[in-house]
Amino acid sequence: MSNQNKPLSKLEQIKLAAAAQSNKNIAQANVKESRLKVSEIKLNPFQPRKYFDEQKLNDLAESIKQNGLIQAITVAQINDELILIAGERRLRAHQIAGLEYIDANLLYNITDEKLRELSLIENLQREDLTLIEEANAFKKLNEEYNKSYRDIAALSGKSKTTIADIINLSNFSEECQLLIQENKLKNTAILNNILKCPTLEHYELILRLIENDLTHKEIKDKLQEFTENKNKENSKKNKTQKIKTYPFELPLITGVDIESKKNKLKIEIDMSVFKLDDSKNIEEYIKKIILSNSN
Repeated sequence: MSNQNKPLSKLEQIKLAAAAQSNKNIAQANVKESRLKVSEIKLNPFQPRKYFDEQKLNDLAESIKQNGLIQAITVAQINDELILIAGERRLRAHQIAGLEYIDANLLYNITDEKLRELSLIENLQREDLTLIEEANAFKKLNEEYNKSYRDIAALSGKSKTTIADIINLSNFSEECQLLIQENKLKNTAILNNILKCPTLEHYELILRLIENDLTHKEIKDKLQEFTENKNKENSKKNKTQKIKTYPFELPLITGVDIESKKNKLKIEIDMSVFKLDDSKNIEEYIKKIILSNSN
């Protein structure tokens, strides 16, 4: 079978659907090619990208001065304001280069909701977003705009499982997120395992990952050790919670749970910690319960 007739994979189908939706959204808006004043364009409030490499911006600014802008930016006109939809790097490069005007595809007569949808779709389909930028953007779509993981998967061209794993990374501290972002880490699986380790170890483990001093097996072993220790602590805590003070000024009875309801008396004994000497205390308790109910 030739490549031309080869069926598309599920992921390729999702990406094509996302691209088609993006084109459809733009087609539904009124669009005109324009030359806009750089100083009048406001940055996109829904832009997922937060980190920009200054050196690359300077290189892009020099390239634009020498060769001009190859691809126009996309701007929306809402309530007499010019809001950037896509092309923040190109806009910033124009500012660095001191250029007064920039080529743009101007969209007008669109709503705030349509602007939000266009902005996120246009930017999330870019391949150079960092994991943290994606995580915070996906989380915003899910929590603030009520988009399901399935919706986000269709918009971004990623699977639902991948969306969940990426969103989970937003639970790292700001310090750890910045470290992941600046070093452009891409290994979602190992980062999620690091997240399950003790919080105080996150930063050091991420540093080791950056320095190629941490394997997936090592982090899994560390995670298993942490889980086992946590289970032991919980077991000790549960045993401690079974030590109760009962009425009638009886001594503490370790490993015994006694419940009295109406005409029923329920007694549970944990044989692993119960002391036989406490049998008399239980007998005394039962006698007093019966006497108190008969009065």
